[in-house]
Amino acid sequence: REELCFSGFIDPSTGLLTVNDKPFNVFAHFAAGKMEQTVLAAEQDALGDYTAKFLICANRPDNDRHWDSTDPKWMSKASMARRHRFLTIKNLHWQWFNLLVVGLVPSELDGISPREALTVVEEMKAAALRFARNVGGWSDQVGLDVNVFG
Repeated sequence: REELCFSGFIDPSTGLLTVNDKPFNVFAHFAAGKMEQTVLAAEQDALGDYTAKFLICANRPDNDRHWDSTDPKWMSKASMARRHRFLTIKNLHWQWFNLLVVGLVPSELDGISPREALTVVEEMKAAALRFARNVGGWSDQVGLDVNVFG
């Protein structure tokens, strides 16, 4: 937490992710409603009742277009697959910034228990699978990956 506060990603007085220009966390901006990907409005609906807790995000259109490029210019920033999407949580508490610490943050810092964390992670999985099933065009063989900070 100290490192993230020092670098400006967390507001030390609230424990919430910041939505500033520097440092810029695009997912925090999306979760806070400071930025929108209007082209994904219909995709949000595919989450069903999970839209209250989670949000579907996409890469930049150029990154999506070059998902299978072998050009070194694109290999480090192109999307990981043709239909690559991100599921992020709308809760801006800092523990969700890094899934490695979810369930390990003490309750006096507004952390949740390991059992509660597992419940939310299971909801994430269910939301992602509901999205893939409802949005159309996806198979039932969906890869679910976690991005970890650090």
